[in-house]
Amino acid sequence: MLRAILLLFCWLVIPLVLVEIAMIILDPYLFKGFYQYEPDIGFRVRPNAEGANQYGFNDKDYPLRREQGTFRILVLGDSFGWAGGKDGNYTALLEEKLNAPGKTHVDVINASCPMTHTGEQLLMLKQSGSTLIATTTILT
Repeated sequence: MLRAILLLFCWLVIPLVLVEIAMIILDPYLFKGFYQYEPDIGFRVRPNAEGANQYGFNDKDYPLRREQGTFRILVLGDSFGWAGGKDGNYTALLEEKLNAPGKTHVDVINASCPMTHTGEQLLMLKQSGSTLIATTTILT
């Protein structure tokens, strides 16, 4: 019985672990799909993939320096931030409403990532938040 368990372990578990390690190491070279491996949160949208911006979020790229007189709002979220595309999601519509003629200019930055929860969004905020939220108001 012990020999059967040892053989099962050697023929099944060890190869699966080795394949998993190889896929993690080779991910940047082999896979160029929509998602990429992220050590802290598992998987996230690959930057500049199918409409994503340079950070992998469903929004346009904003200048890293906030323009004088512009307010910024950073919205963290899950797949709801992807519904409607770049120009039709709720953050784009909010930005359009806030930038009515005669009002102060507001950038609403969409930092939503599909298949994430609040804990993963907090990690994303810590990772890329310093560059995204310089003088930005945060909404969750």
